[in-house]
Amino acid sequence: MHYPKRSLGQNFLIDHNIVRKILSLASITSRDAILEIGPGKGILTSALIASGARVVALEKDHQLACELVEQFIGMSMVSIYDADALLIDYSQVISRPYKLVANLPYNIATALLTKVMQSGHTPELLVVMVQKEVAEKICARPPHASVMSNIMQVWGAVSIAHIVSPTCFRPRPRVDSAVIVIEPFVQPLLQHSQIGAYIQLIHSGFAKKRKRLLSNLAEAFSLKKEVLEDIFLKLGLALTIRAEEVTISQWSKLLDKLK
Repeated sequence: MHYPKRSLGQNFLIDHNIVRKILSLASITSRDAILEIGPGKGILTSALIASGARVVALEKDHQLACELVEQFIGMSMVSIYDADALLIDYSQVISRPYKLVANLPYNIATALLTKVMQSGHTPELLVVMVQKEVAEKICARPPHASVMSNIMQVWGAVSIAHIVSPTCFRPRPRVDSAVIVIEPFVQPLLQHSQIGAYIQLIHSGFAKKRKRLLSNLAEAFSLKKEVLEDIFLKLGLALTIRAEEVTISQWSKLLDKLK
């Protein structure tokens, strides 16, 4: 018997109604290739296969990966990898176009989404389960923006599609969860070569929440405040503005100025 590992953020989905909602949101067809991260006991994997899609599932827990291989033995439409999704090169296991559909391990959800964005091998659609608090941060807007909202929303349109009760999992998490949908832009707001610098800029801007954006950036980029003040004025940014108040467009303009 497999016991859930808290260290891996394992809360296994057990509610088939939620599974059906996830499949509906992802508009799964027999032509789709699906990347699933953290398949767990395979409830979502089974439904994806039943829909006719080709499924590539990445499971870090060796015991679970072995159980999944046995569960789906003889099924040519599914490939199970005993692998760490934070380390693997997605282009080596799945071809584009593909969709990312998953109940993400909660303890690494934000890191996974950031890695997917940076990978250069991005999906055409993401429908994923995360903690409700994480979902709200991803979907936040100024003046309550967050690090993750700025990272995800420069990449695509984000929305919370469904709130999920702890009773839909075993073991039950202490908090609500949420299914979010991320639709990457056809025309990205940034070039792939800019993403790393953009993420660094965002983290620098939010480094010390009690400080103004100008102070945080001056410290991070070793710039005199007078230089940054001139940049802010040219971009129409208030000198007292804080990171959570800045729009995606303003961040991208700041990135250009701070090259």
